[in-house]
Amino acid sequence: MYSYLTENQFFAPISTFSAIAKSKNLLIEAHENYQKRGFRNRCIIDSPHGPLTMSIPLSKGKNEKMPVKEVTINFDTDWKRLHLQTIRTSYGSAAYFDHIYPEIEKLYDGHVKYLFDFNFKILNWLIEFMELECEIDCTTNYAKEIINDKIIDVRNHLKSKNYTDVDMTLQPYAQVFAENHSFLANLSIMDLIFCTGKASLTYLS
Repeated sequence: MYSYLTENQFFAPISTFSAIAKSKNLLIEAHENYQKRGFRNRCIIDSPHGPLTMSIPLSKGKNEKMPVKEVTINFDTDWKRLHLQTIRTSYGSAAYFDHIYPEIEKLYDGHVKYLFDFNFKILNWLIEFMELECEIDCTTNYAKEIINDKIIDVRNHLKSKNYTDVDMTLQPYAQVFAENHSFLANLSIMDLIFCTGKASLTYLS
């Protein structure tokens, strides 16, 4: 059995959870420096006009050189309300919206200071909701290169510009805006659970 090593992503792409479902062991990088252009503070969901990015604003400063667990969320704007409104607009007609949206509202409730902690809160809920048999651990130190054949290192592989290039064998599923545009691959896991509910685990497996 191997571990899947990745950064702590915000409502991660489906490919991340597909890999988790197969590995059964998830290792979260907790000692890297924050890096831009990935999915640490953004996710991509469906919309009537195609892929739509939702981002979490971060406190001003040189986040890219800051330890990832020290990166703080900026609450100067009401981004949580905007996120929830966007989710309602995109998935209000999804098959499992009424079951899942109240749970996502709970995830957004409260004031979580650190991005890492907010993402980890979401990750734990997603694994519980999908009933993934998966153990989660965090790294205890940072290693640029992993020399261990039992660890699959995919840190920083996924970027907002290449997330659709991932080689996945997963088949298309019915998306909310199928009549507006063609199937959108490897969106946020949010898309899959709104569209397939608890069957998302069967789909990933």
